[in-house]
Amino acid sequence: MPFKITEIDYLHLEISNNCNAICPACPRYFKNSPYVKPGLELTSWTIDDFKRYLPKEIFISVNRINFCGNHGDPLSCKDFIKIVEYLDEIGYVGRLEVHTNGGLKNESYWKQVGEVFSKHDNWKVIFSIDGLEDTNHLYRRNVKWDNVIRNIKAYNSIAGAVSTWEYLIFEHNEHQIEKAKELSIEMGFRYFIPKKTLNLDNSEHWVTIPAINKEGKTDYHLYPPKNSENRNGFITTDKVMKLNHEFNPESLKNEKQPREGDLIYNGRSTWEECDKPINPKCKTKNEDKEYSSLYIDANGIVTPCCWLNIQTPVNKELDYKENTGNIAMYQLYNKYKKIGGLDKLNLNENSFDDILLLMEELFESSWNKSAECGKTIWCTEYCGHQTAVDQLYTHEGIQKNES
Repeated sequence: MPFKITEIDYLHLEISNNCNAICPACPRYFKNSPYVKPGLELTSWTIDDFKRYLPKEIFISVNRINFCGNHGDPLSCKDFIKIVEYLDEIGYVGRLEVHTNGGLKNESYWKQVGEVFSKHDNWKVIFSIDGLEDTNHLYRRNVKWDNVIRNIKAYNSIAGAVSTWEYLIFEHNEHQIEKAKELSIEMGFRYFIPKKTLNLDNSEHWVTIPAINKEGKTDYHLYPPKNSENRNGFITTDKVMKLNHEFNPESLKNEKQPREGDLIYNGRSTWEECDKPINPKCKTKNEDKEYSSLYIDANGIVTPCCWLNIQTPVNKELDYKENTGNIAMYQLYNKYKKIGGLDKLNLNENSFDDILLLMEELFESSWNKSAECGKTIWCTEYCGHQTAVDQLYTHEGIQKNES
């Protein structure tokens, strides 16, 4: 059933792809380094973009909005306050979630955010803090602890402003989970959520996340948690492989030079292995009515979910990339080529209705086919039977803080 503008219940919006952090596993960066991927066009939405992209009729059915994204922090959007104030003004009463590392802006700004959010018990800010003062910076590189604490105190000082502490678990911070939980209560968080970490396995072995510096060399490795209950994946061995992502930064100066190995996912080796049944998360039913979810990135490109959009910077490089060995990526690239390229999904150049028709043509119409006949492999990877993504929020530590 085609996507319809009045049947969208969930919007995942990347209102900016700028960021202050340099997280090693972030798809924003080239091979875990501080260098932004060459195919990523940095930009932020304005309040005018928000109103133009999202006509008021879309909010008839929307009951959840998530400001997060693949490549940026929503607080880096200069019109962030104007956007949330606009949603309040038009009477949006659904859920609103904002994901941030907490290191941007200042105390007065965060009090402004708190004032708007305090009007809605189902609006909340989710602070991604992966440790304490001595560990948070190991993954959230370049995020200043003092700034994070200052901003959280300012936001939580506003009565009624709801906040959540999300905590990615690694070996270096798993011993601090209980202390972080205690601190979250002291600081007024309503929720504390330990979260299992992706990118710590390659489907066969546990692997490290190397933190690469500006010279293209490894500063240190981030290891999977020791406690199996904190690990995300189906790996049975305890062996951990050290990954090597080192490179020569000079290679980035030539924009059209093939950059082998700079891929998020290596794909499956045969078409047959991609034919898992699909249970699409971008389509849901409620009282016999079908609803859809959509992801819109900072450049205005629309896809059914963030997992399909995460490949956009790589897709833009494939015109001159010699070989990736990634069947999933090339399939998606060729699908976009057949409709005239990614620009056909861009709200700056096409109407919402036209883009929604393409959603059905590109993705939904292929779900019951084999991969060889056009089923989108990325859809099977993230909405097939038992994926790693499904395990992120299964940790027993998820709970509401007691007041």
